[in-house]
Amino acid sequence: MADTLPSINFGFDELRDRMAKFTMKFDTFIEQGRKRVLEERNQFRMNVAELKEDQRMKKKDIEIMSSKTDSHQQTLAKEAAETHEIQTMIATLSAQRDSHLSTKEDLKQKIKDTQRQIDARLAAQKAHAQYIEAQTKFNIPELDFYESTLCLTIEGAGQADRLKFTYTHIDDRDWTREARISP
Repeated sequence: MADTLPSINFGFDELRDRMAKFTMKFDTFIEQGRKRVLEERNQFRMNVAELKEDQRMKKKDIEIMSSKTDSHQQTLAKEAAETHEIQTMIATLSAQRDSHLSTKEDLKQKIKDTQRQIDARLAAQKAHAQYIEAQTKFNIPELDFYESTLCLTIEGAGQADRLKFTYTHIDDRDWTREARISP
């Protein structure tokens, strides 16, 4: 009967081999999964680190640009103030120039008027000098008459508009003795 009974060979050895192979495949699969998860985690951490670094760089760039923007706005404000100041100075200088031109024209007119007055006075002096010159022709014979006949000499008294009259031949004893009249 023992020969007729089916054999009880369940294939434990083969099952063990298959289970060992499966365990090895499973362990390999788990190991590869762990490696892949570690690599993905490491890659994720690297990506996060890169993103944080990029974010830090962007913040730094934003701060630099903000600083440059502030500096640029200050420069624009300063230039606007300088432009306003220069425009004010230009307006002031234009007003001064206009005032000076007006004064210049007034002075030119005054110079012309003064030159006309000077020319008129010069003409009057010239006419007076010609009159004096014409009168001198009459004075020379008259003075010669005074000196020769009356023994009178007329000289300047040392001051403006003053004359000194000196007579000789007054004293019968001394003809050279002088008598003077000075005011």
